[in-house]
Amino acid sequence: MPKKIILAVAVGDSDRDRQIDRMPTSADLDGIRPYIKGLTSWLANHSNPPPPGGLTTNYTCGQQYKILYRERSLDELENDFPDTSNADLIFCMSTTVAHAAERAAPNTPIVAIVSDPYGENFGPYVCGVSASRDRVAMGAFKEFDKHVGDVYALHREGYPPSTKAKGWLAKKVTPVSVPDSANDGEFETIVKGTVGSNRGLLVLPADRFFGHAKKITEWTGTMRTFWFTPDFPTEAFGGYGYAQELCGRYMAERVARIWANNNGIPDDPWVLIDRDPTLRITARKKKPRAKLSATSSARKQRPKASTRAAKRKK
Repeated sequence: MPKKIILAVAVGDSDRDRQIDRMPTSADLDGIRPYIKGLTSWLANHSNPPPPGGLTTNYTCGQQYKILYRERSLDELENDFPDTSNADLIFCMSTTVAHAAERAAPNTPIVAIVSDPYGENFGPYVCGVSASRDRVAMGAFKEFDKHVGDVYALHREGYPPSTKAKGWLAKKVTPVSVPDSANDGEFETIVKGTVGSNRGLLVLPADRFFGHAKKITEWTGTMRTFWFTPDFPTEAFGGYGYAQELCGRYMAERVARIWANNNGIPDDPWVLIDRDPTLRITARKKKPRAKLSATSSARKQRPKASTRAAKRKK
């Protein structure tokens, strides 16, 4: 029986493209999204989470299937989607990718990670997992706010998960918008414009930002960045939400169910991650204190009235 082919697609840089035709090593996974580690490990043994729910067939990468891992820019997804002709299933690591995959291969089973699947109007061949990234926005802000002064929020204009997350935060943050029309140089300029003392950058959930994750942590220098995925990027100060590896495990359950159903989409196409969000902080340091004004400083140093009276009695 020929190996099944999973076409795994994310927003990012095509330099990270690769074929994975064995159980992946750390070298195979280096630089790519942790979803792939979750996918391959869960398919191999169905270990909880999530529970297998009656699925009994294990699938080992390199034996029953192989992965064609591809990253593309937003423009490339729209105009030059990776070749789908040999794909048995398309594994989509964002909402944008899922829509592009559906346009490119409308009759191929698609498993996607999507924040709000029922708000996206997908067709009958799309299923997957909701990580509810926009709905953990307030929790992410509260955790990050403990460690920085002013919080700036990097926002992808017109992208629903980012827009909804920004809405939850309202005036608690200073939003910094990145239009899709911005090229990489303009994107870098926008990010570097947020850098300042006593600031932190909360990166709202957007696939373009994940695709530029390492660069964003470099552009911000020593300023702390905080993400909605605690395991990615590893260079960030921290993150809060559902790890990409965990999401990959839940997506793997959808893949296995499709294969067990002769490539049919499950009757319950979308599942939620039924676990609590997790937090990762690289170092627990006190939140920087705002500078005191000259008046406040003088007031703070002035002796209390009772102390002054005691001194006069002496």
